[in-house]
Amino acid sequence: MAEKQPVQRWDLLMRVASLGCTALLLPGIGWAFSVSSQINTMDGRINMLASQIEQERRGSSDVIEELRHLRASVDTLKSDILQRIAKVETKLENR
Repeated sequence: MAEKQPVQRWDLLMRVASLGCTALLLPGIGWAFSVSSQINTMDGRINMLASQIEQERRGSSDVIEELRHLRASVDTLKSDILQRIAKVETKLENR
């Protein structure tokens, strides 16, 4: 009987330790699941914002390209007007 008592104490201590660890770990596990869910939600929001930014960047690129074409057209028009002015000046000088 003397041998059974230390084994029973050890068994009782292990059960108490197990219950204590469980009581401490369960809230932590719940917190970890909650944080994981929040991270997944934030990841989805970040992906959505990234796609919106990409679309806006593409739109901005289109606007910039259109402005470059407009600039080329303005430069062409400017050189055409300068040539015409030069022709008019030449005609006036010849008179």
